[in-house]
Amino acid sequence: MLFIASNGIGMGHLTRLLAIARRCPPPLQPVFATMSQGLRVVHEMGYLAEYLPDHRYLDCDVYRWNKYLCQELDELISFYDPSVVVFDCNCPYQGLIDAIGHNPSVWFLWCRRGMWRRGVGAEFIERERFFDAVLEPRDLAGAFDAGLTAQSRERARIVDPVVLLGRDEILPGEVARRELGLDLERPVVLIQLGSGNNYDYESVRRLVLRHLAGRADVQVVFAEWLMSNQSLDVPPEVLRLRRFPLARWFGAFDAAVSAVGYNSFHELIFAGVPTVFVPNENPQQDDQLARAGYADRHGLGICLRAQEIYRLKAALDRLLDPDEQAAIRARCAALGTTNGAEDAAHMVAEYASIRRVERAQSA
Repeated sequence: MLFIASNGIGMGHLTRLLAIARRCPPPLQPVFATMSQGLRVVHEMGYLAEYLPDHRYLDCDVYRWNKYLCQELDELISFYDPSVVVFDCNCPYQGLIDAIGHNPSVWFLWCRRGMWRRGVGAEFIERERFFDAVLEPRDLAGAFDAGLTAQSRERARIVDPVVLLGRDEILPGEVARRELGLDLERPVVLIQLGSGNNYDYESVRRLVLRHLAGRADVQVVFAEWLMSNQSLDVPPEVLRLRRFPLARWFGAFDAAVSAVGYNSFHELIFAGVPTVFVPNENPQQDDQLARAGYADRHGLGICLRAQEIYRLKAALDRLLDPDEQAAIRARCAALGTTNGAEDAAHMVAEYASIRRVERAQSA
């Protein structure tokens, strides 16, 4: 199987494919081709990975880049001879569409998360017809989804939310704190506001650090994104954490302040971490405001927009209240949602077991 992930601002596309790949039964052999700057984590997890630089990093014309992409994909498919190609990105590139036409004996699946912004992506939805099927990881906030994917599910197979780690892989609180060198008695707050590459979280970050510095009882952990273009300054008493997958240590945290990408949102809720969700509202991102609003409406966290920093201190103090934490954790636990990565892997395996002979060369 060949898993293809785009670059993105974070690592959501690549992480979802890793979640599926590690659950694929033998003798299936996943190979990755990714545009992500997080390529090394694929190697660290034991998979072979090829790097396909994005046109923005090559500083080249998009038309020429798509020609190059098609040639590269044709070569990869010829060399690795996959029975299934799984693509995770919201925009199927023309180079990929051309490669689909060149390889009629290979199954092509589009792994596509929802929560697109209202009215955005009509040209990409049109390209759905070139794929053999659509695999859609469900979003807990799906009831708030007003995007085009919610209206285009005739060919989609919906699975539960996909996360990389199972609940049994998240370290117990005391073990996680010992591994991170944290005090076992004092509360710990995690700050993970994404890479910051396309949205300015600086005012939020500064106010969080300033407010928590005034609480001597609180320990603060600052997550550094693997794909961040810059290293941010934090006080020396704040623990910097640059690990993947970060969710492995979520048991150490009493509360969090987080961006609201698909992976971060579902990982935090599945781990029951009471969180202030601060959506990335860049127009190119998914509808993180709707996702955070869903959590707020259902008592799974607090939604706070970056321009509402006047609400931040009260939100933090609320989450540091043990009774509030217990209530949020109980509501998260009551969701009872399973990890859709298992079903997604079974779907891929089903296609791998069937020979593809029907697609026309001109597709």
